[in-house]
Amino acid sequence: MKNIIVLSLLWIFISCGGGGSKGGGETTNNPPAVPGLIYPQSNMLCINNVVTFNWKASEDPEGDTVKYEIQVSDSNSFSSLLHSEILTGVSRTFSLEKGLIYYWRVKAVDAKDAASNFSSAYQFYTEGVAVTNYVPFLPSLVKPTLNQVVNTQSVTLEWDAVDVDTSDTLVYDVYFGENSNPSLVISDHPNKNYTLSVSSAKTYYWRVEVKDNSGAKSTGKVWLFKTD
Repeated sequence: MKNIIVLSLLWIFISCGGGGSKGGGETTNNPPAVPGLIYPQSNMLCINNVVTFNWKASEDPEGDTVKYEIQVSDSNSFSSLLHSEILTGVSRTFSLEKGLIYYWRVKAVDAKDAASNFSSAYQFYTEGVAVTNYVPFLPSLVKPTLNQVVNTQSVTLEWDAVDVDTSDTLVYDVYFGENSNPSLVISDHPNKNYTLSVSSAKTYYWRVEVKDNSGAKSTGKVWLFKTD
């Protein structure tokens, strides 16, 4: 008889919510999934300055209605926002200035205000008013390789550089020295290599700035090598 009474009380406890969720029946509300960006894709060039942004709909674990916050900025840190809106749809058209780089991202928010993280930021360029001149790509290291030890009294620095504007002529400012912030040693050098004298048992730092004939410039990373 005692066993029957205990089982009966346990059944009443469970059926009345004694074994339910935390907080007297409250359920946990999970945020919706991070939206996937569709258009404009990252690194797109010369698109129309009237841009229709599109992203994928997010699923909510509890099936709640989902809204979206879109942000458009001229800064990759989104420190200044050109546009910031909360929408129920998965597209929005904004008119932007021509010939500039922009960044955009989206996050999802459910009906209980649980929000996803922002999506990864995509960047794109709008088409310029006139002919657009692109900045040269960053120079890439050829030799000496990074941290290479060389045993010679002179060394030939060599790099590669390209430009989207294939008709542009590129020149190079070469910075070199024993300091991690090397000094300019030659300006407007026409070749992708430069030879210098070096001393033994030293660490040398160097970098290259690439310039096109329209004045656009890209600054390369600082590289280093050592002498034996």
